[in-house]
Amino acid sequence: MANSLLTISMITREALRLFRNSNWYLRTIGRQHDDEFGRSGRKIGSQLRIRLPNDYVVRNGPTAVPQSTNEQNTVLTLATQLGVDVSFSSAERELSLDEYSKRILAPAVNNLAGAVAQQIMLDIEGAASLVRNTDGSGNLISPTAGTWLQAGALLDLAGAPRNDRFIVMDPVTQARTELTKAAWAAQINAAIAAGNLAPCADGGICARVDGKRWVRLDQAQEVRR
Repeated sequence: MANSLLTISMITREALRLFRNSNWYLRTIGRQHDDEFGRSGRKIGSQLRIRLPNDYVVRNGPTAVPQSTNEQNTVLTLATQLGVDVSFSSAERELSLDEYSKRILAPAVNNLAGAVAQQIMLDIEGAASLVRNTDGSGNLISPTAGTWLQAGALLDLAGAPRNDRFIVMDPVTQARTELTKAAWAAQINAAIAAGNLAPCADGGICARVDGKRWVRLDQAQEVRR
């Protein structure tokens, strides 16, 4: 019976499947790119253009003041290339794809995805996009509900869409958060029992302030109940 060897294309497709699903942080990152990137016959090299959002000035008064639209972009240089190189014999390539994926591809791709996620996290730490909880001396302490609410507020102020947000925590932060969940639950249950926290009629969570007014927490607006 003739041998049935795994081809490079079969191995590559399986590696891509594993890479896309092996790391939760990478799964939350947008993958949109310029239409010119990777197009056959029109390779753009190692630089990728990222379109910036338009920013218009609001008019005050009845007289129209037309504004020209000049879309801006910034350039992302693809300078970092990570990889995992493995050697395998023709005997190993004769394994079934499932067996080959389990024994060789999965460990390699898992390490690669972790390294890529780590590199992206290190780059993000250089931007002004961090929210943390500290004590009076500036020491980092366990996050609270206010920490996550503050992060959401900053995203709202920046006009970020609400339907595509994720919280991805490192193991240490997740452990700190788990320790405070019991305290959060106790406070929430106490507020519900006292009649100060309840579902809003149109969705979301409403809280009673001043003993009278109800405010929707996710929109900071007064509502009627």
